[in-house]
Amino acid sequence: MGRRLGETLRRHQAQITRSGAAVLRQPPTLEAGPALVRRLREHATRWRATQPPAELLEQDVRVVTGDKWDYWAQGCSLCWLMM
Repeated sequence: MGRRLGETLRRHQAQITRSGAAVLRQPPTLEAGPALVRRLREHATRWRATQPPAELLEQDVRVVTGDKWDYWAQGCSLCWLMM
């Protein structure tokens, strides 16, 4: 496994563990991995369908902008005020 991929996987595992939202499951075999990922994506898709779209959008933008969220949020607020 490449070093960057390994670091990414460890970081994601730590984030999941800290959130307490789910237990990270490791597939028993390499072949079982795609099925596990498919179930995870299906679950996420079903969950997102039950959430308010505006809140999902805000959370998605927060993830993308990271520590720049305050800057972007202020700019977006000003854009809405000018419309």
